[in-house]
Order: sequence, then C-alpha cells, then structure tokens
Amino acid sequence: MNQFEYKVINDMKENDAQYILSLLADNLFEKECDLIGMGENSLVWRYKDYAIKVYRDNSSSKNDFEYLQKLQDIEFFPEVYMGVKDKLCVMEYIQGDTLKVRLEDFEWSLSDDIVLDLDFVLNSVLEEGLVPYDVHEGNIMIDTNGRMKVIDVGNFQELDEEDENKYYDMCETIVENIDKLLMEHSRSLEE
Repeated sequence: MNQFEYKVINDMKENDAQYILSLLADNLFEKECDLIGMGENSLVWRYKDYAIKVYRDNSSSKNDFEYLQKLQDIEFFPEVYMGVKDKLCVMEYIQGDTLKVRLEDFEWSLSDDIVLDLDFVLNSVLEEGLVPYDVHEGNIMIDTNGRMKVIDVGNFQELDEEDENKYYDMCETIVENIDKLLMEHSRSLEE
C-alpha cells in the first residue's frame, strides 16, 4: 500500500511510477539514480528517460507538477508524468545542456530563434495565468536538436491580474537579458 498522495499523467508506465515511489519511501535516489541537478529547493535525479525533482524538506516552492500540467500544451516545457504532493515531480529528461553551459562553450553557435522562442514562452505562461519568475540561462535547456526547453517552473506564481502590465515588463526584461548574452556569445565566436 502506498503512503504518498500522488498523481500520474501522460502514460507513465505504472511499474516506473511504483519504482520511483519506492525510491522515495526508502530514500534511495542517491544509490539508484544519477544526480543531474542541484538547486536551492531540490535535487534532480535521472532514472531512465525521467528527470525526478525531489524537493528539499525546507523548500518553499513545490508547485512544479501543478504548473507543468497547465503548461503541457506549450512545446517549450518538458512533459510531466507524476507528482507526489510536497515531495517530488517526475518529468521528461531533456538530453542537452543548459543555455548557461552553451554560452560558456565557444564551440557552440546558438540560434537567434532562442530569443523569439523565449518571448513566446514567457507570454504564453502569462496567458496561462502564471508569472514566470526565475527564468534564466541556468533554467533553460538546449536539447540535442537545438530546441529550447524551460526546465524549472518551481518559482512560478499565480498571476495577479491587477499587476499584469508589470509582469509583461518583467518578461520583456528577461528576453532582453538573454538577447544580450546571446549577442555577447556571438561576438566571442567571431573573435
């Protein structure tokens, strides 16, 4: 019998869900999975084609599953499979590098489409009633096909419609900052 309140969506295999729940119950992620990310609020583990975001006990942002469900129709977010209330979120593992890593690696050229895609993503998030806080080059993956995915939505918040224009301005600033980073990267490649 399972001791956690959880929800599975998007055709996740039941045996994979049960295995991940057993890892959670027995605290075995470190032994059985590869650590692929670490943040202030969580650790991210890889199991098969899943990225499992396990929240730290003191984490204040544990809404990834709820928010990713709202954003599933936007191609620039990973597919979400399972959420365990206040414990973890299981999503698609994105093979690639963060935008931050790509910007530091002078071997990679980056598409100008990233800025257009990011602008689309941020405005789409607002249209879904969420505020895209904490979107930065460390939370944006570039997959092996050169496509962008926003991988961390834990600090997103519900949109306060009274301040909606403020959020659009904030999104514009995020896009401008990423655009500047990409231009600096392009200039570095030319040198």
